[in-house]
Amino acid sequence: MMNKTIILVVDDSVISRQILKHQLNNNWFKVDLVSDWLSALAIMETEKFSFVLMDIVMQWIDWIETTKLIREKNIDTKIIWIGWSEEDRLASLEAWMDDYLTKPVCIDSLLKIIDNSNWWN
Repeated sequence: MMNKTIILVVDDSVISRQILKHQLNNNWFKVDLVSDWLSALAIMETEKFSFVLMDIVMQWIDWIETTKLIREKNIDTKIIWIGWSEEDRLASLEAWMDDYLTKPVCIDSLLKIIDNSNWWN
């Protein structure tokens, strides 16, 4: 039996977290949810995630610094940032993120990113 790909969703919006969980929960994905950056950093140190989907606009922390912390700790995960604009996309890709999606997230676009990353390897 193939292991499920584990995805961490980090968003301060309960609704956004639940929508993503609903879209992704199936036989191939297991989805964990957290509401803030500190919780995300803590859980990533103890659990392995294939992907981390993070809202780019959250309170109390700089998302670029958070990404640097993840990379400095050598946490092996692909980070996909979720934002609102082309400027957000360009900034996220310059800041060591692996990919970017706009809100509302199109599940087909997300699945294409996951598929193109060879997540099953």
